[in-house]
Amino acid sequence: MYNFKKEEFYKEETLKNKKILNVVSLIRTILILAFLVFIICYFTLDYKLLYLITSLIFLILFFVSVPFTNKYYINKRYLEQIKDSYDRHYARRNNKINNNKNFFDKGNEFKKEFSKLSLRDKYLLEDIDVFGKNSLYEHLSSARSVLGRKKVADALCHGNSEVDPKIIEQIGNSDDIVSLEASLGFTKIVNNMSDKDYIATLCSKFREKKNLNIGLIICYIIEIVVIILACLKVIPVISILIPLILNLYYQTFYRDELNLMNITDIYKSLEDTKYVISSLAKLDINYINQKYNKDYFLKQLKSIKRLTNLWQVLAFKNNLIFKIIFNSIIGFEGLYQFLFNKLQLKEEEVKEILTDIADLEYYVSFANIVSDYEYTIARNSTKLEFKDLTNILIPNCVANDFSYTKGTIITGSNMSGKTTFLRTIGENILLSNACRIVTAKDFSAPNYILYTALRIKDDLSLGVSSFYAEIEKIKEMIEDNNEEKKLCLIDEIFKGTNTLDRVYGAKMLIKKLEELNYDFIISTHDFELCEINTIINYHFAETYLNEYKDITFDYKLKEGKSKSTNAIFLLKRSGIINDGD
Repeated sequence: MYNFKKEEFYKEETLKNKKILNVVSLIRTILILAFLVFIICYFTLDYKLLYLITSLIFLILFFVSVPFTNKYYINKRYLEQIKDSYDRHYARRNNKINNNKNFFDKGNEFKKEFSKLSLRDKYLLEDIDVFGKNSLYEHLSSARSVLGRKKVADALCHGNSEVDPKIIEQIGNSDDIVSLEASLGFTKIVNNMSDKDYIATLCSKFREKKNLNIGLIICYIIEIVVIILACLKVIPVISILIPLILNLYYQTFYRDELNLMNITDIYKSLEDTKYVISSLAKLDINYINQKYNKDYFLKQLKSIKRLTNLWQVLAFKNNLIFKIIFNSIIGFEGLYQFLFNKLQLKEEEVKEILTDIADLEYYVSFANIVSDYEYTIARNSTKLEFKDLTNILIPNCVANDFSYTKGTIITGSNMSGKTTFLRTIGENILLSNACRIVTAKDFSAPNYILYTALRIKDDLSLGVSSFYAEIEKIKEMIEDNNEEKKLCLIDEIFKGTNTLDRVYGAKMLIKKLEELNYDFIISTHDFELCEINTIINYHFAETYLNEYKDITFDYKLKEGKSKSTNAIFLLKRSGIINDGD
């Protein structure tokens, strides 16, 4: 867990900027009030020319001051994001994630999206808290861009073999994580749009209208001729209205689907992206990627400004007054569509800019593990082994050690920690695959393909019982014939059927998993499975207090099979059965 060093510096910068903004606001107020006073004097007193010139000077000074003072307003937003970043880090560390105050994205839409990709993804997302409330994604993700959010989500589900954990570690162990998150925080989520749709939209062009463009040139010629003739008094001045009306009518032929899009949201997202790139240019982050230097980001900034300006005009030109004036005078719609297509960025340029932001969001998101939790860099090995493994989703989670040698059965009383242990392993396997950073003192594992059967739900609408739902999950495990190493986590195996069938089915499944050379960890209440010669036993236990009136758990994994149960105790304590029964 990193100890922040620049928090006080940013607090001082915030106070300085606030003082400057107070002065800036006062100066702007004085300038606009002076303009109003002198413009009133112009209409009410003598020396009108003097008052008019003076009022215009104050108005010009007001507008000239805007670009010079806007940087302080942008800096205010940046410093607010710095504070929010610190707040988020402390919320994670204190297990107080508050989605109303701070930005904690649940990523709920990804659960639906990835569940459609394969049955393995569907079952994994049912069993492991990857998305949703109190999920891995909610705890870790700092991404806000369309591509960044997708990159983080995809890494959690499918891994990322190209990641360099040393870079993630370096970001997480410095205040760069705060300045980077604040810079990237200018980005806003564009709702209801996939990453591919977003890029395609940004690179959109108007449909080619070569025949119409010929007509546009003719309209320009007619307008110029009429104006010249009117100036020469060959025709009446009012004749100028004819080409204006002609232009206005002709522009209606340039209707295009691009004009019907939600242009304002796209323009705002580009404006925010411009601020992101501008802010990144001020940071020294070439250790993340050698190309990330000031010159590189300034080049990107130039491109994104051009794209932003194109969409800004696109947003403005749909204004009715704008349309009437500019379309009638210069046939703006046709001219703009031609220039838009010529100046539009290529898809590769747009993709590079957005991918850079997404990559940085990815690094910052997983660096949050380094910054806010006890962690280690996972090592590749031939077997699963860890020390002091914890679960970031569980406050004050009890750490456990484990070394996988062969198929493992875990027994133990109700509420003793079996399910949580399996889920903790699953979540850290996903983190290992995604970024090689896990919440443990030491961790090594193969590059597992993870299969789970932890949460089993029936579906009455489809006539599927919980037992059959579990069969479907396990069927998906054993029918995957690729050569990658697999880890299967199964909680309370076949609990939806009778004891005789459950034990027999579990023994046959274990035999099948061994034949397939799968690694597997199975929890159960059936002690008969502990007698299988080819497996190894672990258990969780409880402790009884006050002459068996109270019960407590240490949630520590122990070798061997369980020697006790607590079902009868819990039934008695709840009053369902009596002591004499």
